Amino acid sequence: MGNEAKDEYDDVSSFLGKDKIIARVTTDNGLIHFARASEGTYDPICFDSKKRKGRECEIVRLDHEEILLHEKIKVVEDVAPSLKEFMEIRIKNR
Repeated sequence: MGNEAKDEYDDVSSFLGKDKIIARVTTDNGLIHFARASEGTYDPICFDSKKRKGRECEIVRLDHEEILLHEKIKVVEDVAPSLKEFMEIRIKNR
């Protein structure tokens, strides 16, 4: 998602929290939704505050259908052990 403080669908400032079910279920489960999968799916990408290593949290991808239909969390991908490691991988693979 972009971060330009514009009221556009893909901007983080307008997107997060618009889906009340995803916002409530992720927050109630200690997940901080900050992005969605790059393939264009609705799957939320979250920091998992329950899996902290110091100040860093693991980054996970959740199944949006499981949240919307059953209000349950299903991790479909462990994206990275931390934001720092995610950024290092992305920079290395450019």
